[in-house]
Amino acid sequence: MIDDKGRLFGKINLIDLFVVLVLVIIISGFAFKTLSSGETVTVTNDTPIEVTFKVVKVRDFTVNAVEAGDSIYERNGQKLGEVTEVRTPPAREILSRSDGSSVYAEVENRYDMLITVRGAGRISGGTYYLNSNRIMTAGSDIKLCSNKATFDASVYAVGSPQ
Repeated sequence: MIDDKGRLFGKINLIDLFVVLVLVIIISGFAFKTLSSGETVTVTNDTPIEVTFKVVKVRDFTVNAVEAGDSIYERNGQKLGEVTEVRTPPAREILSRSDGSSVYAEVENRYDMLITVRGAGRISGGTYYLNSNRIMTAGSDIKLCSNKATFDASVYAVGSPQ
């Protein structure tokens, strides 16, 4: 069966056979793991989705331009939903002192806005789509409009309403 040169039936080297078998096992394991993840992807349309947008360091004009019940749009005019809550804590930033130290202090006459918007969308594989086509992920930037103001915001939080 194995000749004096270590070949099986005089044709196949045992080390080569072992390497080929190891490669086949690794590739099979990777294919099995990738193709059978076991995760089911559900797609739900017209699901209520709640997104909190953060707008930083705005003046009181912008704060007064957004209130609960207002509609919020993307800058392109696409409606995202209705405002359910507006919170306006004072804006804060790190300021340097004359002695070289730093302090986290309020910025005079500036506010951060946390605008919670509820709209219809869909959830697909754990990804939230507001208005069925706009992906909402925490940290992404978006240009928003109310009936009275336009401002740059970032997605602060996203989920299904409780």
